[in-house]
Amino acid sequence: MNQDIIKSFFRLLDDYLIGDLNTMIYKVLDMPIGGLSYPSVHTILCGMELLGIVLSKGKKDEHAFGYFWDNYFVKDNSQYNDKRLQKIFRYTIRNGTAHFFLVKFGIQLTKRNKGNLTKTQNDELNIDIKSFYLDFQKTYQRIKNESLNKKNQQLQNSFIEGYRILLNELQATKQDVNQYIQNIPEFPTLNVNLQSISSGASGVNYNQKTEIIARKTTTSGTKLQEFIK
Repeated sequence: MNQDIIKSFFRLLDDYLIGDLNTMIYKVLDMPIGGLSYPSVHTILCGMELLGIVLSKGKKDEHAFGYFWDNYFVKDNSQYNDKRLQKIFRYTIRNGTAHFFLVKFGIQLTKRNKGNLTKTQNDELNIDIKSFYLDFQKTYQRIKNESLNKKNQQLQNSFIEGYRILLNELQATKQDVNQYIQNIPEFPTLNVNLQSISSGASGVNYNQKTEIIARKTTTSGTKLQEFIK
């Protein structure tokens, strides 16, 4: 049962988090304007925080991010093993893109798979998003593989406990949505497959065999809760 939940969770991340990042980073060229640099780096950092919530069994915000960074990310990528860098990625970059859609001063973003964590001629820190993404993927795949290993029962139990907490967070404001949608027109439900669903769209769900099905009103992931009731 635990493996079914974890498989479904990572399939959701593969399809949406990793799927979106692959599109933004590999299908959009490195351009000074319109290159999706800010959305790309922000999505990676949000993915780190999401995994930190689950792996830490419910730490939040910067604590979840720090848990992922310290206990997983720098273990695979020693070049980031500096508390000053963690602070830069969390507060200078992540908080900048979250609140202003801009990174705070002192950072240059590129997407060339070279020059990561180097100083620019303008005395800025260059973050190369392709390099950063590949480093994140290394840790993501390790966590995924270890979590799906039947021998790691303790990790799986911790993962499920963290996932319960994440679900509670995701459902915290559902009542507000339910109240609002009572008297508005209904959007027709379409029978679609995963390939035709755009990023972030509702209507994606997993049944107990972790297959994708179309559905009507609940958000992606709600069906996963049925595994752990």
